[in-house]
Amino acid sequence: MNSWIGTGKNLPISPEAILGVLGQGRIQELAGKLGMSNMDVEKGLASALPQLVDKLTPDGKLPADNSANDLLGQLAKRFLSS
Repeated sequence: MNSWIGTGKNLPISPEAILGVLGQGRIQELAGKLGMSNMDVEKGLASALPQLVDKLTPDGKLPADNSANDLLGQLAKRFLSS
């Protein structure tokens, strides 16, 4: 994750690592809400997270205010809405 925040190249994360971080239950919950397979959720998050975190930290630092939290909250609501 540090590579996503920093200004250098974003290192990838594997779908297996996403599963390890979120756990099977959370992946199944997301998959059910989105009408996707567990693997598709894992692959999608593995693809999107590095880019999302990179865009939220353009200066290579976490924002001092709550703008990143607000944006992540809005994205989560859209992502998780049924």
